[in-house]
Amino acid sequence: MLGGAAWSWEFVALLVPILFFHELGHFVAMKLFGYRNVRMFFIPLLGAAVTGKNHRVPGWKKALVSLAGPVPGIAVGIVLGGLGMWFGSQLAVTAALVALALNALNLLPVLPLDGGWV
Repeated sequence: MLGGAAWSWEFVALLVPILFFHELGHFVAMKLFGYRNVRMFFIPLLGAAVTGKNHRVPGWKKALVSLAGPVPGIAVGIVLGGLGMWFGSQLAVTAALVALALNALNLLPVLPLDGGWV
């Protein structure tokens, strides 16, 4: 969200729920895999994050936690885009494109992105 001061309120109104859903995926996965002190927070103009302690959590679970944000976000983006095109909703199509772009970018194998942790 860096540079958020230059964005329209409409774009921010789309972006915040998309970020929340993405981070909620990490949050739920961390809880399911026994992470401790799990917390979600938003960082103004930068984005959002979920933190937690992962003592004795196998690597495959850590990878699933990393994927639990972008993969459901991509799935929802595909469904939302399809529904938006079917019903002729430009807002839904725009939200889908933002969700797909944000979550696909997050899968790049570069730290600190989710793909970098996988």
